[in-house]
Amino acid sequence: MASAAPQALGGRDWANLTAGPAGAIAERVLSNDYVDLLRFRAVCRAWRAGSAHLRAHGALDRRFHPPRWTLLPFASATSRTRRLFLNVVTGETVLLVLPDLRSCYLLGHTAEGLLVLCRKGTHAVQLLNPMTGQLADLPHAASLLRSSGDALRHKLRNLEARAASFLSVAKPGDLQWTRLTFHDGIISALPFQGRIFLVNSKNISVVGTAASQAQPPRRTLILCYHVRPADEPCNHRRCSVYRVKLDSRDMASLATLQGKALFTGTRRAVLVSAAVSSSIDDDTVYVCTYNEVTHQLKVMACDLLFLLPNCKGLSFKFVATNRVAG
Repeated sequence: MASAAPQALGGRDWANLTAGPAGAIAERVLSNDYVDLLRFRAVCRAWRAGSAHLRAHGALDRRFHPPRWTLLPFASATSRTRRLFLNVVTGETVLLVLPDLRSCYLLGHTAEGLLVLCRKGTHAVQLLNPMTGQLADLPHAASLLRSSGDALRHKLRNLEARAASFLSVAKPGDLQWTRLTFHDGIISALPFQGRIFLVNSKNISVVGTAASQAQPPRRTLILCYHVRPADEPCNHRRCSVYRVKLDSRDMASLATLQGKALFTGTRRAVLVSAAVSSSIDDDTVYVCTYNEVTHQLKVMACDLLFLLPNCKGLSFKFVATNRVAG
């Protein structure tokens, strides 16, 4: 740090903070975003030493999870292991060095920003924290898909390409996956604050442990309902967006997304600030579809002014299990 900097900052010698103040500032920085901690540590050696006690205790340490960051589906132009991440709140981007994902099946993402990987050689399933590089082992893919050999590889390729039609749960340390069965087909599944929310044509089911039931989620859960009316062209969709009230097990229609845009696909949904790009309109739902025959990607924009008033009758049904990590 330049010698003139302390004078410019009112005479405070920020470059030589002792471990106590530097550590306290670093903890505040970490509580906002792990990427901010990386930037704090990069300022100088003294700040890095003062924050040395802030280390992730494994891949499941929630202090180091990147819930605001999403992996973009392409690599750096100069390296297959440098992958671009987007902050869905601020629009910032960072390049992170990851394992070469060509050697893995990318099975999905968690709500906390972790990646679910399956090694193509061993078929071992792992959780990866892309910020810290730490891994957590999950049960083997053979118990997830109840297959082996060529049949297992075929199912893994299909699982990577599209959303699964079943739900299996496990946590690090379990020996095998536990498959949950439901009378109605699952339309969408979302891990959220230690619970899994499942949507079908009749209900929103909540799967969680006793511990997760005692700790209500701290974030807002949003449900998007979109249909293509039979009397309209195939590229027309109508969308409704609802805030799910977890305490009263009810929903409230949202007329706006408060300056945000919602991207939905067959595997996941991402709510981003419209400030991320000048090409994004606020209060708009972008429905992303992929034709596996023609390999064409189509994005349809749905203005929330065209709300569907008849998306009613959905209720909550709580399903408890001891096999989900809380």
